[in-house]
Amino acid sequence: MIPFGALQVYAKQASANEDLSGVGISRQSQLTSAQKRSFITQRALASSPLFFGGELTMIPEEDFALVTHPAMLECLRMGRPAKRIYGRKHIDIRRKNDPQNPGSGYLGIFNTHIAPADLSLSPTDLGFSQQEVPVKLASLWDHASFQFQNQRLRIQIAPGDVALLKF
Repeated sequence: MIPFGALQVYAKQASANEDLSGVGISRQSQLTSAQKRSFITQRALASSPLFFGGELTMIPEEDFALVTHPAMLECLRMGRPAKRIYGRKHIDIRRKNDPQNPGSGYLGIFNTHIAPADLSLSPTDLGFSQQEVPVKLASLWDHASFQFQNQRLRIQIAPGDVALLKF
């Protein structure tokens, strides 16, 4: 279930001294923007069905944009789950190839640490052979584009955030 937006909307409002996660308290999702991006990226890379848990008529625009993002939905529809290709310290990288177009697909680079990650990754870290290194990678969430320079991809990822890249 996607816990975005308004949750428990037909319950009483929390008072100043009540915990918002209590049973029967009207509340919004407590996930940060980075956590929401990581959550929906995990679902897209896993080709998981999307079951929305919040009240759709009260969803914030930011949350609606995440769950309806065309490229994220394209990644989700590929039908095969991504494979873990890299995992060191607090960095986890998943790759999902497009079965219809073997030269394209998606990479999810997750920073699970509480500190920012300043990464320098080789093509092999991302599951590419020297012959198939992509010319550019496009970030879905911030619309940035990246290129390998001197056989390295340099990317910064905020704490608990993810880069979802299309290649």
